[in-house]
Amino acid sequence: MSPVVRDAWMLRKLLEKATGIKVYKAELGSFSSFNLYRGIVQEYKDETNTHITVAQGSWSITEGGEYKVSLYTPTITIGYKRMINAQLVRNIANNIVDALNSKFGKDCWNTCNEEHRCWLPLSRVSFYLQIPNFEQYN
Repeated sequence: MSPVVRDAWMLRKLLEKATGIKVYKAELGSFSSFNLYRGIVQEYKDETNTHITVAQGSWSITEGGEYKVSLYTPTITIGYKRMINAQLVRNIANNIVDALNSKFGKDCWNTCNEEHRCWLPLSRVSFYLQIPNFEQYN
């Protein structure tokens, strides 16, 4: 398995272990259109279960990899409004942060360009992640 493929696989496994949520591989149309999300597997279309997708962007043997991580959670209805379940998302995000801190150290990874969009009937929260290569932290 190449280091690029191995790192993406290891990130998916790390996120799945940290959250207890199924994590699927996604691919990007091109790096310039990082918001384009196409799942490689069909399970991501499940509109009732919380799940995570990970798409790999650029990767460097020295700099590590960039990933788009998207968390899909059931939308809650309050009155006539459909809203994101902020508490559930916060709990999952805290688990992810704890896992990344434990694996790489608090100052060795970062997020950027957080996006908050709603995709009904699931809410989507995505963030872009820059992490070192896993091999450096084994």
